[in-house]
Amino acid sequence: MSEWQTVPLKEVATLNYGKDLSAIVDVAGSIPIHGTSEDVRWGRGYLYDGPSVILGRKGSIDRVKYVEGKFWTIDTAYYLSHFEEAVPKWLYYFLSSIDLRSLNEATGVPSLSRDRLYMIEVPKPPLPEQAKIAEVLSTVDRAIAQTEALIAKQQRIKTGLMADLLTRGIDADGNLRSEATHEFKDTPLGRIPVEWEVKAIKEVGTVVTGNTPSESAFDDDYQLVPFVTPADIGVTNAIHRTIRTFGKASATNVRIIHTGSICVVCIGSTIGKIGITVCETATNQQINSVIPHEPKISDLLFYSMLLNLPSQLRKEAGLQAVPIVNKSTFERLLIAQPREHTEAIEIQRQILGPAANAECGSRTLTKLRALKTALMQDLLTGEARVTSLLEKEEPG
Repeated sequence: MSEWQTVPLKEVATLNYGKDLSAIVDVAGSIPIHGTSEDVRWGRGYLYDGPSVILGRKGSIDRVKYVEGKFWTIDTAYYLSHFEEAVPKWLYYFLSSIDLRSLNEATGVPSLSRDRLYMIEVPKPPLPEQAKIAEVLSTVDRAIAQTEALIAKQQRIKTGLMADLLTRGIDADGNLRSEATHEFKDTPLGRIPVEWEVKAIKEVGTVVTGNTPSESAFDDDYQLVPFVTPADIGVTNAIHRTIRTFGKASATNVRIIHTGSICVVCIGSTIGKIGITVCETATNQQINSVIPHEPKISDLLFYSMLLNLPSQLRKEAGLQAVPIVNKSTFERLLIAQPREHTEAIEIQRQILGPAANAECGSRTLTKLRALKTALMQDLLTGEARVTSLLEKEEPG
């Protein structure tokens, strides 16, 4: 790192104030108006033309944005210009790695002064290394964006399939039913095929309310069992890993639930979150778990609950300060499913394809984000160097 210099931000770029946008905002405009949020408005004029970094001045001071071309910046943000021996995209990544909120100078609305920002110490590598660091991190960012777009597409496909398959079902010829060609009936869950039935949760599975092992069990690393809390549900449908685990042998009176059990948050602000277990687990008291009577259709039950339970849970919880639905009420909530086991299996099969793709995409996204975090830590501090990549590019 002998070629690196540590300099204040003031020596590598100029911080400029944004301006009021009232005079230039125009729905028919073609110039983006940026703050630190993802939302972009449009206007008829611009403050700057070129690559730049936008930082929060008031409010969202912990957000950093990279922009290129002509743009306008609102008056609660700064934009950078006049980059001195600094690649703008590299500087963007460096500033993104800093806890800017810790530099807050206000007791009310978070605020950052230009003088305070100018004092930030920047470990500055040579320009070729800056450019290569920015290139490496940009490659990961593109992979993240592409994966997010793919997940969004797969989620739309899955959501559409669920809405159709779990309300219309499949007839004997393998086609979706419709009210134009098949008979439907009214139920508390809406119109469903006459071949279907509405069942209470207690009719399709055994409901188990979680409990918490003793603290000593969390210190035991033998026969580890995942301990599920609401924070562990929702990133993906399947509950693959949890924040905490406990030793099974050390835990007494713990209610263990099996693979394929459906965990539903029934207490707290995240009421209605639903996940399905992929191994033996236990949960805390906020979660009611359904152990299906027919394990072969546990995924179908999960998706039916995902479609039908959240609105019922919110209705039952009402306007309580702490939303809660007790076990007996939870057991009375309703789902719809086919009477014929063969139809249930086929619906499950058709949903699981897109669902598996979405799950795989979510796991890939988690890995890419972790990779980016590690790369930023290493590359922006000099812990890891890109000099070998630069050497490969040298002619000769």
